[in-house]
This record gives sequence, C-alpha cells and structure tokens, in this order.
Amino acid sequence: MEPANPIISSDELLCLRTTLPVTLSAAQCAQLLHCAKTTVEELCENGDLPATKIGRGWVLVTTQFLAHLSARCEREAAIRRERHVVTPVKTTLRVAPEHLDRRAAGRPRKQPPALSSTPGTAIPSHDGA
Repeated sequence: MEPANPIISSDELLCLRTTLPVTLSAAQCAQLLHCAKTTVEELCENGDLPATKIGRGWVLVTTQFLAHLSARCEREAAIRRERHVVTPVKTTLRVAPEHLDRRAAGRPRKQPPALSSTPGTAIPSHDGA
C-alpha cells in the first residue's frame, strides 16, 4: 500500500492536533467514522487503514489517519466524477408506432351501436330536450 499524500494543509493539521489526541484507538476511530469498532478493526486488519497492533488493540496515528482518509475521499470522488456522464437532453417527442395498441391489456373495446339510416327515425339528443 502506497503512503497517502496529505491533502490536509499544515494549518488544518495543526488545528486538529490541538483538539485530537496524537494516537487513536479503534473505538475512538470508530466514533469519528460513525461506524462500529469491529468495522475499524477489520479495516486495520486488512490494511485499509494505517494502523499498528499494540497489545490487544489497534493504534492509529491521528495525522496519518486523517491524511489517509482525506486522500481516500479525493480518490473516490475522482472515480465518481469519471463515471458521471452528462447526457444531452433530447428535444424530440416520442411517438408510439401504429402497430402498438395501447389497449392491449384488459377486455376488448365495445363497438358503438350502428345508426339507423331509415327516414323518419329520430336520433335522440343528449341535451335533455
């Protein structure tokens, strides 16, 4: 695993050094990452986090941990930017082909009654007259 190039400026690191301890335990790291302690321990065991095992617990140097996390965020963001492709908006309307019947599902449509063509037969109106 390559050493991570620090993305955090030296001023930011100085500020963090005054608020965070020099080293972090797996539990403290889990609290910062909002995950379970076992998740941090697995990441340390797999080499995904820069840590060393002292006694029964994992120890992470705060500045290395933050630099690694920052570099990982930048790397993953670059991958997401490469995958994100902007497609132009199509302005053409989509027209259904004539051979597609929109009423294919369900029962068939009823045919209207045939109009009478005999003279003198009145067609009833729908206006209530």
